[in-house]
Amino acid sequence: MKKKAILFVSFIMLVSLVQAAGPTVNFEIKKRKTEPAPLRTSEYADVWLKVVNQGSMEAENANVTFIPSYPFETDPGEKTSWDLGTMYPGEEYRIHMQVKVDENAVHGTNYLNFKSYLPSSGVEVEEKVPVEIRTDDAALVVSNIDFPEKVGPGTSNSMGLSIKNLADSQLKNIDVSLGLASEELPFATRGTSMNRIEKIEPGESAETSFDISADQDAENGLYKIPITLEYEDEAGNQHTTEPITGLVVGGSSDLEVGVNQKDDLFPGSKGSVTLRITNQGDGRARFVSLKVPEGEGYEVLSTSEIYLGNMDSDDYQTAEFDLYVENGSDISLPAELHYRDDTGEKIEDTRHVDLQVYGQDEISKYNLQEGRSFLLIAGIIALALIGGIFYWKKR
Repeated sequence: MKKKAILFVSFIMLVSLVQAAGPTVNFEIKKRKTEPAPLRTSEYADVWLKVVNQGSMEAENANVTFIPSYPFETDPGEKTSWDLGTMYPGEEYRIHMQVKVDENAVHGTNYLNFKSYLPSSGVEVEEKVPVEIRTDDAALVVSNIDFPEKVGPGTSNSMGLSIKNLADSQLKNIDVSLGLASEELPFATRGTSMNRIEKIEPGESAETSFDISADQDAENGLYKIPITLEYEDEAGNQHTTEPITGLVVGGSSDLEVGVNQKDDLFPGSKGSVTLRITNQGDGRARFVSLKVPEGEGYEVLSTSEIYLGNMDSDDYQTAEFDLYVENGSDISLPAELHYRDDTGEKIEDTRHVDLQVYGQDEISKYNLQEGRSFLLIAGIIALALIGGIFYWKKR
C-alpha cells in the first residue's frame, strides 16, 4: 500500500513537470536606440524599443504600458500604452515613445519601467529597460586662459589652460589639443600640440600649457584658435567639445601730435597751423580723424575736423587749421583723436599742442614788427596801384 502511494505521488509530480514544460508566453522588452545617445538631463528624448515573444505559444490581446518614474516623465497626451494584438512565438512589436529627462537625473545607467499584461492568463510582469544619461553635454570646459592680450610677430609665449569638470562624475583620459595646422594661422607650437590629463574629479580643475610662437611675418589682427577636448566619462563613453579662443597679433597703436609748420601768431590776427600726427606704436590705427575744437583765446576759421584714414606703425599724416588769435596769451591747442585699434575697440584721446602768441615785447625783440610793417606797406602800395589803374581807365 505504501509503495502505491509513493508511485501515485511520483506520477502527479511528473504530470506537473510536463505541464510546466509545455507551451508558454514570455515577453521581453529591449531598447533599439535613443536620440540623443546617451540621453541628456533637462531634455526630451526619443526612445525606440521592441517587444519580443520569447515563449513557445502565441499571446492574444497582449498589452505593454510605460510606467512614468523618476527620472523620466511624459507630457499629457503622450502615448504610454500599446495593444499588441496576437503575437506568435519569435514575433516582435516595435514601439516609439518620447520622454523628458529630469534636470537632476543621475549620470550613468537609469531604467525605463514597463508593465506587460496577458488577459488570457491574467499574468502581469514588470520589466526595466536600461538607458544611459549624460548630465551635461559640455561637462568639460576651458574655464580660464592665461596668455598676453597682444603678442608681437616673431615672439614666443606660454599659453596656460585651466580645464574644469562641471559634471557630477569623474572624467578621464582627457586630451587637450590646439588647432594650429591651418596655413591661415600665423602660429605654431614649440613642442607638442596635444597634452593629456589622466582624470579630473567632479567640480575640480586641472592645468595644462603650450608654448606658442607667432610667425615673424604675422600680420596684425585677431585670429580664432580652436581648442579640442576629447575625454571619457565613467561609463566609457567618448565625448568631444571644441571651444574657441582668440589670439591678437600686434602691439598697441600710439598716436602723437606735434606742430609741423605754423605762421607767426599775433594778437588780433589770423594764422595757419599744420599739425603732424605720427603712429609711434606697434599696432595699426584705423579710421583716424583729428578735431580741433573751439577754445580760449582763439577761433577756428577753417573746418575743425579732418579725416586721416588708416595709419600703420611709423606712419604720419598732416592736418592744417586756420586760427584767429584773440589776445596775446599763448594757446594750448587741444587735438582730439578718434580711431579704432586692430581689435575694433573705439579709442578717443586728446593731446595738447602749445602755440606761442607773440606780444609787443617779442615783436620788438625779434624784429617781427618789421615783417608785419612790410606786409602792411606792401598792401597799401598794392591798393594804390589798383586805384591808380582804375582812375586811369576812367580818364
